[in-house]
Amino acid sequence: MVLTLHIKKYVNNFFIIISNNNGRVIFFKSAGALGFQNIQKRSQDVTVVAYRAAARFLAGIRNVQVFIKFEGVPLQASTKMRKLLFDALKSPNLQVRCVKVVNKISHNGCRKKK
Repeated sequence: MVLTLHIKKYVNNFFIIISNNNGRVIFFKSAGALGFQNIQKRSQDVTVVAYRAAARFLAGIRNVQVFIKFEGVPLQASTKMRKLLFDALKSPNLQVRCVKVVNKISHNGCRKKK
């Protein structure tokens, strides 16, 4: 089975979405759904708890190939987040096929904040 693990990090929230190869969402967790509130959503604990929740879900599925997509994660933090994710996803039934980091690039008409 081929799944896509989509990790979205925003300023005020954190999302983990797992979808199948047809694009249908089969697992969704946000920082709020994991019990974090307000300023707690920005902490490092959110990533660890969310990764463990995703790992528990994936552990119940046999022979999984996963494509991982990080969105909104700065390059400096992405290496640390990848290490935390791979530590959580250690499983003999799981194969990580690809890791992609997508950072939004401003286009013409958008300017950087002062």
